[in-house]
Amino acid sequence: MKQTKKSVLAALVGNMLEWYDFAVFGLLAVIIGHHFFPSTDQGVSTIAALGAFAGAYLARPFGGLIFGFVGDRWGRKAALRLSILSMGAPTVLIGCLPAYEDIGVLAPILLVLLRVVQGVSIGGEFIGSMVYLSEIAPAGRKYFYSSFAIIGILGGILLGSGVCALLFATLGEAGVLEYGWRIPFLLGVLIIAFGIWMRRNMDEPHVSLDKTHNPALEAIKHHKKALLFVVLLTAYIGVAFHTLFIWYPTYLATIVEPHIKEGLSYNFVSLLFYALAVVVGASMADKYGAKRIFVYSLTLFTVALYPSFLLANTGELWMAIAAQSVLAVLLAFSHALSPLTRACV
Repeated sequence: MKQTKKSVLAALVGNMLEWYDFAVFGLLAVIIGHHFFPSTDQGVSTIAALGAFAGAYLARPFGGLIFGFVGDRWGRKAALRLSILSMGAPTVLIGCLPAYEDIGVLAPILLVLLRVVQGVSIGGEFIGSMVYLSEIAPAGRKYFYSSFAIIGILGGILLGSGVCALLFATLGEAGVLEYGWRIPFLLGVLIIAFGIWMRRNMDEPHVSLDKTHNPALEAIKHHKKALLFVVLLTAYIGVAFHTLFIWYPTYLATIVEPHIKEGLSYNFVSLLFYALAVVVGASMADKYGAKRIFVYSLTLFTVALYPSFLLANTGELWMAIAAQSVLAVLLAFSHALSPLTRACV
C-alpha cells in the first residue's frame, strides 16, 4: 500500500508539473501576444496568443494515440517518463525564444511549433496518468484514485497562477512585460529533473500488454459509440474547464468594465473549491454510482453559466470570485467522473 501511494503521488506530481507549463502560457497570453503577435490592438494580439494556446489542443489527440501505443507496447511507466521529457524541453525553449521584433515572423511560427509538441506531450501525459491510476486502484476506489489525475491538473494551474502572481508582485507589470514572462518557462528544466526522479520507482500495473495488435485501430473498429461518447465528454469538460480557469481571468482583466485586474491573483480561490469538489464527487461516485451525479452536475452547471457571467460583468471582484467558485464546484462533480469513464470505455 505504501508503494501504491508513492505511485499515485508520482502520477499526480508529474501531471501537475506538465499542466503548470500549459497553464502559464494561457495566463500570460496578453504578454505573449505582445511579443510574438504584435498589433496596434491589444485584443487582436491576445486572441492570436490564445489561438496558439488552443493550437496545442489540436495535437492532444495525437499525443493520446502515440503515448497510448507506447504504454500498451512498453508499459505505462515508459510512456509517463517519456511524456515528462517531451513536455519539459519545449517549455524551456519557449523561455529562450526570440520575440517578433528580433527575428520577425519566424518567432510566432516557432512558438506555435513548440506549442504543438507540448500538446502532444500533455495528451499523452493526462491520458496515461488516468489509465495508470485506474489500473493500480483497489476495488471500490477506482473513481477516487483516478480523480488524482484531475488534482494534478489543478495543482499545476495553482502553481502556474502562483508563480505568475509572484512575478507581477515582485517585478511589476513593466518588468514582467520586458523579461519576467520568460522565468516561468525557464523553470521547465526543474520539471524534467523532478518529474523523472519522482517516476523512477513507480509500480507497473499488473495488466497484460498485447503487442500483436494496434489498440487505436481496434478501438475505432469495435468501439465507435464509446469513442463518440468520449469525444463529446472531453469536449464538454475541456471547453468548460478552460473557459473557467484560463479565459475567465483574461475576461475579467480585459473585457469587464471596470477591469478586474486582480482576477488572476484570485483564480486560486475557485481552484481550491474545484479540487475539494473533485474529491467529494469521485468518492460519491464510488459509493452511489456515477450516472446520477453526472447528469445533475451537468444540468446545474448549464443553468448557472449565464447568471454567473452576469455577476462577473458587474465589475465587483467578490461577485466575480463567487460566480467562478459556484461554477467550479458544479463542473468539478462532472470532471471527477471523467478519468475513469475515459480510461475504461
